[in-house]
Amino acid sequence: MTQPHLLPVLAAGLALVLSLDVSIGLVTGRVRGKDGGITRARQPQRFWRYIAGDAVLLVGCFGCVVWGLIAW
Repeated sequence: MTQPHLLPVLAAGLALVLSLDVSIGLVTGRVRGKDGGITRARQPQRFWRYIAGDAVLLVGCFGCVVWGLIAW
């Protein structure tokens, strides 16, 4: 990568999108899956797995932003 200072910016943008996705999913109880919608009431395991996956990615993005700020 020729411009490593852009990595924290990209990670912050991804974190913003993921946080919006998690917050909308938690408020509405519905998330989108690859074979249709997933609801908290009908498919609780898939719903919480989706939310947990987004949370793991958020932590990774946060780590990338912190790493970029420290290394910069």
